[in-house]
Amino acid sequence: MKKLGLLGFAGFLLLTGCNSDEQMEDTETTSSASAAITEELTVGYPAQPESLDPYISTAVATRDITRHFFETLVTVNEISKLYQCLLNQLMKVKMVRSLLSI
Repeated sequence: MKKLGLLGFAGFLLLTGCNSDEQMEDTETTSSASAAITEELTVGYPAQPESLDPYISTAVATRDITRHFFETLVTVNEISKLYQCLLNQLMKVKMVRSLLSI
């Protein structure tokens, strides 16, 4: 009985995948629609953050939202070890500046 149900479900998926009722879009409308792209990002979040500055507010909503556009000096990697994210780049810049000033 399970094999028959599985076979029927596989047949349903096959027929659904072969459906050609969908109409093709016109390439002119696609190119004109891409020209109207704006640089606005709308994010849905269940709470209003107190601030977008992570140094002013320690609220969870602020932390969750600002995590995506503030890079930290030190972060935690996949195995829970501290990783010097921005600090490595800062040290490289300081080293290059010291070499250039000689």
